[in-house]
Amino acid sequence: MIHLITPGNAILYKSQLEQMHRLRWRIYVEERGWRELREMQQEPGVERDEYDDDRAHYLLAIDSDGTVQGGMRVRPADDRSLLLDRFSHLLDEPVEVGPQVWELTRLLRAPLSRAGEGVLRYSMNCALIEFCISRGIKTLIAESETFLLPMTRKAWGPKVRPL
Repeated sequence: MIHLITPGNAILYKSQLEQMHRLRWRIYVEERGWRELREMQQEPGVERDEYDDDRAHYLLAIDSDGTVQGGMRVRPADDRSLLLDRFSHLLDEPVEVGPQVWELTRLLRAPLSRAGEGVLRYSMNCALIEFCISRGIKTLIAESETFLLPMTRKAWGPKVRPL
């Protein structure tokens, strides 16, 4: 089941949020080898950044035992953004931000949840769409590794526009 964790209910998901941060370390630091990310962490084994703040929302796939199978972070981009603050050199054109523009980051699937090809990914996409509709979000911005682009285009079609 996909759960929406907001600043208002995060205390109820303390264990799952901690699992998510540890899973992010495993995926981004250990598997993908993001050295700079490793160096900026305060606690080895736990990946957090300044965008995990009181405006961040998380969509987490949590199984019946309370184990995080996958997740993503969504955050309003009208004050700051990982893409615009750290990776603006990747943009061919400026990005206008406002209250209806949110950033999608830190997508992940736990290693054991990757085998069922597509089910978790599509469930997460549906949850993301429902979240955006419920909040009046018109645009998502994201920085992504290129290997994710084909499956993103397959799921979202022509709405995906590389910047």
